[in-house]
Amino acid sequence: MNISNRIIRLRKQKGWSQEELAEKLDVSRQSVSKWESSASVPDLTRILQMSELFGVTTDYLLKGDGESLSAGSAEIKINSYIEEEKSSMLCDEQVKSFLSDTAHFAYMIAFGVVLCILSPALLIGLAGCVAEEGQGGLSETAFVIIGLLALMIMVAVAVKIFIGNSVYMNRYNYIKNGEFALNDSQTEDIEKMFSEFEPIFGKGISLGVGLCILSPMPLIITAVMEMSDPIVVLMVPVLLIIIAIAVNKFVKLGLIREGYMKLLKQEEFEPANRKKAELEERVGGIYWPVVVAIYLAWSFIGDAWSRSWLIFPIAGLIFAALVNALKKA
Repeated sequence: MNISNRIIRLRKQKGWSQEELAEKLDVSRQSVSKWESSASVPDLTRILQMSELFGVTTDYLLKGDGESLSAGSAEIKINSYIEEEKSSMLCDEQVKSFLSDTAHFAYMIAFGVVLCILSPALLIGLAGCVAEEGQGGLSETAFVIIGLLALMIMVAVAVKIFIGNSVYMNRYNYIKNGEFALNDSQTEDIEKMFSEFEPIFGKGISLGVGLCILSPMPLIITAVMEMSDPIVVLMVPVLLIIIAIAVNKFVKLGLIREGYMKLLKQEEFEPANRKKAELEERVGGIYWPVVVAIYLAWSFIGDAWSRSWLIFPIAGLIFAALVNALKKA
C-alpha cells in the first residue's frame, strides 16, 4: 500500500470527505484528490499536518511502518521520499509522446476492427451478384474463392495491426500501471484537454449508437418492399458498413479517452481499482477471441452472414454486464 492508499484509508476511518480533509489542511479538494490518485505528492508541511490529524507517525504515513521518528529524522525521510517520487515524474515530452502515440494507436486499432467487420462484405456482395452459374464469365466457385481470399487478406492485415501496435504501446506499461507522477501544471493541462475531449466523445458515442440502431434498416426496407433475394443479400454489406462506422467511433474514441484516464489515474486506473481493471483485461483477452471464433464458425458453417453480425452487439452488452459485475465484486 502506498501513501495515496493510506491517505484514503485514514481519511475514511475519520469519516471525512475530501472537502473536509482539504479544509483542515487549508488546501483545495483537487489537491487531496491528486494525492489520493497518486497524481501528485504532498509536500513536507502537509505530510506533517496529516500525521497529526490522523494520529499516526510520519513513518507510517510514508512507508506503512509503525515506528516513531524524531523530528529531524522524519524530515530527512520525508524529503527522501519526495525526491524518490520526483524521480518518477513524467517530463512534458513523455506526456506529449504518450498522448500522440495513444491517438495513433486508437486510429490504427479502430481501422483493424473495421477491416474485421468488413472482411466478409465482398464475399456476401459477390454471392448476391451471382444469379446463375457462370455469370460475368466466372463460376460461382470462382466468386466464392475471390470473396474468401479478400476476407482472409483483410483479417490478416487486421491481426498484423493489432499485434504490431499493441507491442509498440508496451513501452508505456509504466503509465498503464500507474508508476509515475505529474506536476500540477501537467495535471491542469491534461485535465483541460480531457474536458475539451469529453463533448467530442459524447457526440461520437451517440452517433455510433444511432448508427447501430439504424443499421438493420436496409434489410428491413428491402424485405418489406419484397425485393428479389439478390438485392436483399446486397443489403448485408451495406449493414456491415454502417456497423463498421459505428464500431470505429466506439473503439477510437474509447481508446483516446482511456489514454487521458491513464494519465489522470481516474476510474479503472485509480490505484484502488487497478486490480479489478487487470482482471477485466484478462477476462476480455479470453472473452473476445471466443466471441470472434463463434462469429466465424456460425457464419461459415451455418452460412449465416446476414444474421451472425448480431453476435457483436449482444456480446458487447453481455461483456458490459460482466464488467459491471466485476467492479461491484
